[in-house]
Amino acid sequence: MTDGQPLALGDGAARLMLPASWRLREAERDRAKASFPFGDYPVLGISVVSVDDPDAVARGEPGDYLHGGDAGLVADGDPESGWNLSYRAVLDGNEEVRIWRRAAVFGERYFRIVTMALAHPATDEARGIVDGVVDDIETVAAGISFAAGETALDREARAERRAGAVALQRSTPWPGVAIRLPAGWTELPESGARVLVLEAPDLPGTCLVLEGDDRSLSQAPPDAEATVQLMHSIAESKQAGDILIRSGSAGEYMLSCSRINRDHPEAGPLCERFWHRFLFTPGRLTTLNATFVYPEATDEPEYHAALARVLSRVMTEAEVAVPDPD
Repeated sequence: MTDGQPLALGDGAARLMLPASWRLREAERDRAKASFPFGDYPVLGISVVSVDDPDAVARGEPGDYLHGGDAGLVADGDPESGWNLSYRAVLDGNEEVRIWRRAAVFGERYFRIVTMALAHPATDEARGIVDGVVDDIETVAAGISFAAGETALDREARAERRAGAVALQRSTPWPGVAIRLPAGWTELPESGARVLVLEAPDLPGTCLVLEGDDRSLSQAPPDAEATVQLMHSIAESKQAGDILIRSGSAGEYMLSCSRINRDHPEAGPLCERFWHRFLFTPGRLTTLNATFVYPEATDEPEYHAALARVLSRVMTEAEVAVPDPD
């Protein structure tokens, strides 16, 4: 396809050439959406992922990742040329999705997968419209190319695999809290009755500080709007960004945010990620707070970012309850 518009995904990990007549509606780092000349719908979703699985690479199995769990589908290809698979499925009887996927191996650890997905109503009218662009989509799929060397996407995949392998053990650091914490991290002397400080032995300057509190309230718990305002004020007081607020069951909320702390020049700038869990019950407020600290000038930025995502899940899944009275 000589007349087209180039699309690079994953910081150049994968490259595609789209027809000039298509409209690129969204283009993020690892994914994009495109529509066709006849209107805004349906939309073609395009994405790239890197997988760090040296065992699958050694066994020549990356093609098995393409079928989405349907063992009846078999990808065409081999480790030298890569694998291709296209198929269609009906979702909930009302929507049909067509999938085109391509995988290629890089070195002894990684393989990358590009997926293009087109969903539309499972009707003859919709199929007739979609059939008019299938040939163009297949041309795009056949022309997918990949960067030859290791990319940031691959390094992130390796970091995710490594962080996912961190052993977590259930802990009850104080009454009312049950949480899974990294089993190999060292508890530091700064720990106290409702403070737990853990250090990552293989990552200099990296620690997790867990703090809890339980106090009586002299007035009724704030409503949802007031609680959200409170959490925004907490983030603002820390001069933090990347603010995310979630609510759970009645009276449960979690705030997450982050900042670069430059107040300790002897240590250099520090990345700080915060999580604050709130549990409002009649007459009480129970909190669980965590701070993940590591050097901004880390040698392993992808691994620290992956660890932060693991700790975010840990804090989301932690069990916080009003402790029983002594």
